[in-house]
Order: sequence, then C-alpha cells, then structure tokens
Amino acid sequence: MAFGHAQLAIGFRPVPVEFRDLRWAIAASQHRSLRQAADTLRLKQSTLSRCLRSLEQTLGSELFERTNGGT
Repeated sequence: MAFGHAQLAIGFRPVPVEFRDLRWAIAASQHRSLRQAADTLRLKQSTLSRCLRSLEQTLGSELFERTNGGT
C-alpha cells in the first residue's frame, strides 16, 4: 500500500503530514495503547512513539495524553 503526503490546514497555515503518520495515530487512538498499536502495525513501540511525537510537533498540539496505563 503506497502512502503519500497530505496537507492539513491548521488555522491558515498548511501543514504537510504523511498519510502513514495519520494511520499510525488512528491505530494508537483505537487501541488506547502504544504497545498494542505497535504490535498491530508490526512496529517497535519506540518507532511509533517517535513518529507520534514528531506528528504532534508538526501540528503544534499534543494528540495523546500518555500515562502508565496507556494513551
């Protein structure tokens, strides 16, 4: 499956993001656990976490509240 770029409009500023990053964020949200999402996506948890932090920085907003019990 090929993934490309998308541009989200945050206010009046377009923000380039990868479809893959959005897909991974959705998986983390659905599983409410980075570990479970990473297992489903067949990724290392550290890779998923790093990608989501980068996406949050790009968007300028925290997407996930990280706790010891999950996201």
